[in-house]
Amino acid sequence: MTCQIQDSNTISVIIPVYKAATSLEKTLLSIAAQQPCGRAVTILVANDGADAAVTAVCRRRGVSMVAITPRRGSYFARNRALEKTRGELVVFWDAGIQLAKNWLCEALSTLKTADYLAGEVDISTAPRPTAAEAYEKLCSYPIAEKIAAEIFSLPMHPYLEAAEQERITAIINTRP
Repeated sequence: MTCQIQDSNTISVIIPVYKAATSLEKTLLSIAAQQPCGRAVTILVANDGADAAVTAVCRRRGVSMVAITPRRGSYFARNRALEKTRGELVVFWDAGIQLAKNWLCEALSTLKTADYLAGEVDISTAPRPTAAEAYEKLCSYPIAEKIAAEIFSLPMHPYLEAAEQERITAIINTRP
C-alpha cells in the first residue's frame, strides 16, 4: 500500500522543542528555505515546558505554538502537537535540524511510490563536541544499521535478462 498524495494536501511540520530557542531559529530558517512544492506548509512548535525564549521565536517568526506545562518530554510534545494539527501529511522535524533546500519536495515525491520514508541522519558536531553531541553522534538514529541488518538489496544491472536476475536471486536465497 502506498500513500495517495494529492496536490491539494497541506503539510504540517511539527517541531518539538525544549529550551532550545537558538536551535529552533535555525530549524525555522531551514524550513523557510525549502523549495516550494505547490503545497501549503504549516508549522506547529510543541514548546515543551513553555519556555519564554521559544515562545518569543515563534511570535517573531509567525509560527503557531502549543505550550506544554509542565514539561512532559518530546514524545508527549509531538503527540500533543499532532492532536492540534490539521495537515493531511505530517513531518516531524526536530529543533536544530537543518535539511537540504530540496528535501521536502524530494520526500513528497518519494511518498508517491513508497509506504514510508526514512533517510540517513548525519549529526554534525563541532571539532570539540559537547558530551551531549558526542552521545548523539554515537547512539542516535540506529535505524539505518537495523534496516541494513534486516533487509538485503541487490541492485540489478538493467542489461541483465530476467532469467539471469532470477538465477542470481535463487543463489542468494539458498545461502544461510
